[in-house]
Amino acid sequence: MDTSKEAIARRQAARSETAALSKNPSAMIAESTLDVSAATEAKILSRLSEMPVTARKTYLDGMCGKSRVSGIKAFCQMCIGYGDQQIGMRRAIRDCTDPACPLYPYRPYQEKDAPVEP
Repeated sequence: MDTSKEAIARRQAARSETAALSKNPSAMIAESTLDVSAATEAKILSRLSEMPVTARKTYLDGMCGKSRVSGIKAFCQMCIGYGDQQIGMRRAIRDCTDPACPLYPYRPYQEKDAPVEP
């Protein structure tokens, strides 16, 4: 198996795992390392059920403390309303129009050499 076939196989495996968990928010919480009260878990389940399937893993990774980057990315996704279907989430986050947000300089998907507005 060459490198490109291995990469495709890894992506497909990751997609199927994410898809299986993403369809059931309760299963996602059960599989996570999240240790919260029942009230907080109910709020998290409510948020998970309202967001697109593609954003759920990032949200839970941020909530579980697995990654600060995931936490920032999840916040940005929620802030932009999960993106316009025409332009997509990544572009909507990259083109954020709120430079007064404290996470603005840290938002994902920025171009490497783009100046950061204060």
